[in-house]
Amino acid sequence: MIGALAERSALYAILIIPRSGSTWFCEIIGKAGGLGKPQEWFNLDFVRGEAMHLDCKPPKLRGTRDINRYVSEIVEEGNGAAGVQLSYWQAQSLVELSGGWLPVGKIKWFYLRRKDILSQAISLYKSAATGYWHSYQGSSNRLGNLSFDPERCTGRLAELIAAEIKFEEMFASCGISPCRLLYEDIQIDPLGSLQSFAAAIGRDVPKSLPGTELRLLRNSQTDSWRHELEASYRVAEILSARPGIATNSA
Repeated sequence: MIGALAERSALYAILIIPRSGSTWFCEIIGKAGGLGKPQEWFNLDFVRGEAMHLDCKPPKLRGTRDINRYVSEIVEEGNGAAGVQLSYWQAQSLVELSGGWLPVGKIKWFYLRRKDILSQAISLYKSAATGYWHSYQGSSNRLGNLSFDPERCTGRLAELIAAEIKFEEMFASCGISPCRLLYEDIQIDPLGSLQSFAAAIGRDVPKSLPGTELRLLRNSQTDSWRHELEASYRVAEILSARPGIATNSA
């Protein structure tokens, strides 16, 4: 099926680590026009829910339970390009469903990470504890009422690095050489990053940056907590196992 779809559309996957800015970057991609809408199409909460996420319809709103129809509709709606965001566990599920085989040559692969993984771990702790993941969910006041929990933040850090290690193992076993992206680079030059992305999937390069709904959630509280984590021996030990940061041009 993937092969047939790839013949008429540019297919791509953005492999993501939680709280790496993927929703923001993918919102920009989706609103640029002609690049598809790289939603977490296989996120269980999205698949089981009835709420639109950034103009994307889950299966229930489409009135379908057939995966082939679901995927075909996503591709057709992309007007020549279609993408998906995949966490490690979602990607692993696809590997298992395909019997250990992925259509590597039919899909353009990207891998998005965040250099500042301590702030990323704090962000993950806050969102998991409050259920507030994105600014479109309403007021962010509940984030400010959360107390610092160094043990849980350190646990979230360990989870993030474990996912990065698992991704590197998957790349090696499946023969994937993804375009490596960093959130910080995209934040510095969002238009240039969007243009490089469009060129990488063979689509027309946007001339301007589209407007977005999402807002940055980081605040001074994050910086304060981050300094406390930096002083932890346990944090330093966990960081020592992190795969090296590398990027390449999309």
